[in-house]
Amino acid sequence: MSNDIVLVGAGCMGAALLPGLFKGFQKSRILVVDSSSSQRKKIAAMGVDVSSSIGDVSGGATIVLALPPDRFAEFASSTSVLSGHPGLVISVMAGVRIATIEHALQVCNVVRAIPNTPAEIFKSMTVFCAAASISFFCLELAERVFSLIGETVRVENEELMDPATAICGGGPAYLSYFAECMRCFAVDHGFNDAQSAFIVGQVFRGTGSLLSVGDRRPMQLCREVMTPGGTTARAVDVLERNNFKGVVGDALLKATTHSQSLGYRVEEAENGRSYR
Repeated sequence: MSNDIVLVGAGCMGAALLPGLFKGFQKSRILVVDSSSSQRKKIAAMGVDVSSSIGDVSGGATIVLALPPDRFAEFASSTSVLSGHPGLVISVMAGVRIATIEHALQVCNVVRAIPNTPAEIFKSMTVFCAAASISFFCLELAERVFSLIGETVRVENEELMDPATAICGGGPAYLSYFAECMRCFAVDHGFNDAQSAFIVGQVFRGTGSLLSVGDRRPMQLCREVMTPGGTTARAVDVLERNNFKGVVGDALLKATTHSQSLGYRVEEAENGRSYR
């Protein structure tokens, strides 16, 4: 039986895609390829076929590349079976540009996407950009795949994919970091671990729900909580006096520029391989 989905790379992001893929495709028609035997064993326990390498792939299969970016050039050079693949190729690799994938695999139906780990519970925010040469069928198929894991935003300008990597791809980590700071404060001031985790988790869930309804911007919600001269206002004043917004901006810029540099390094590695 041929596969509808071939997922290459089952790390944190690749594995997070699987619950959504299970909603839209039969498990028997999904193949997960990963070099780690322990990861293959874990995925196989979900009832999915696994392999350490790609065998024959049908032309209608959707290839999902969830490799670490620095492994892509080596993967492309050692996987001739994907060369000229006529079907959809989705990349969730940070930084790797559409043109690099097109050149490395000699394919044209490429979509570069940045989902995030809430895909595991069908709550991903996926930003994606499609190759200019993509067929209407493959574009619709990509949108269907992304709808299985959460919400989507399509951009025409690929340059936006690097800041999207910083905002969307890394977003769950930044929010979790801030949540951990709040949890530690709660523990330090008398709440037990379970209480602290529950309180902070519910604060984030409730605030996230408020942000997702209506048209209020985040700062409006912030001001609605703050009574002039009150407790929250004093806390926010500390953040502002310590340039918290600037610190966050610097962090996001660092992530953005690293995504760009990853793309350049992969492109250089691919160009070097082509000239050998």
